[in-house]
Amino acid sequence: MVHWSKNPEIREKVIQKFSDKLRGRVPWNKGLTKETDERVRKNTEGFCRTMKERYPNWVRGHLGKPHSADAKKKMSDAKKGRRLSLETRRKMSLAQKGKKHPRPEGFKPWNAGLTKETDLRLARNAKRMLGNQRSKGCVPWNKGRKTSEETKHKLSLLNKGKKHKFPKDFKPWNFGLTKETNSIVARIAESHLGNQHFKGHVPWSKGKRIPRDKYPVYWGKERLRKILTKVEPNQKEVLLASILQKIVPGEYKYVGNGSLIIGGRCPDFMNVNGKKKLVELYGDHWHRGDNPQDRIDFFRQFGFDTLVIWEHELKDFDNLSQKIIVFNENHSTVNFGVV
Repeated sequence: MVHWSKNPEIREKVIQKFSDKLRGRVPWNKGLTKETDERVRKNTEGFCRTMKERYPNWVRGHLGKPHSADAKKKMSDAKKGRRLSLETRRKMSLAQKGKKHPRPEGFKPWNAGLTKETDLRLARNAKRMLGNQRSKGCVPWNKGRKTSEETKHKLSLLNKGKKHKFPKDFKPWNFGLTKETNSIVARIAESHLGNQHFKGHVPWSKGKRIPRDKYPVYWGKERLRKILTKVEPNQKEVLLASILQKIVPGEYKYVGNGSLIIGGRCPDFMNVNGKKKLVELYGDHWHRGDNPQDRIDFFRQFGFDTLVIWEHELKDFDNLSQKIIVFNENHSTVNFGVV
């Protein structure tokens, strides 16, 4: 007679019967361990003692016993296509938190040095993960974590001297986007507003200036025009434009957006009535230490008279208006830049 467990139909019925009977019941030993519960400890010790008596070489669990190839294949097939729920993954993550898993000496991951361009497996995984719905709503593991100074230093040393080449048609994701037109850029800008992380941070460019005589070399006319095309006048330049329109209406227009480039440099305002006259606005902060005469002499070699107005002069309307009228009516190359 065949045992009931060997008959698939009977076996399925028995399993279903037990399953229905036990569904919803909580095992008495759930969550208990031999360290916290006396009954579990006695059961464990009794089981181990019995197994030792029957099998002298018995070891609890599968310690030291490698699985056969057939057993490995069966386990692999049983788990194929099985996906763990987010809740299960979260529990597994919490269980492993704080544990250190030392790797053996000389350990090397299977995908070390491989990319999706050179390895078919990585390419397949990358394609599968693209737009993966399962990751939606998941909180990144490093969210809110701050990188230590030691780690930053290591990363800096690791990337020192490396050149990151981008393809010719490469465009960053935020190319052409602003905080007014894109919600992601707006959110990033808002998060950086008043960021304590940047307090006391010295910008890499602080104190560095490209020499004035090198501008024509660094900035070609076309390149400079492309950069300045989207530049709009700042508040002080708008104020000066309104003052010029009030004192000498219809004489000057704003050309700081790259519409006029002379010798690789871009003036702020130009006379539009046939006079070769330029007006430059010098900010008290950005142009501190600059000599206005250098600007005047530079444009003079191209036949232009230049009036340099400092930012603080905008507060004194009477003196400024007199200065502009004298410059606009004068036909000589008198120095109008020194205040």
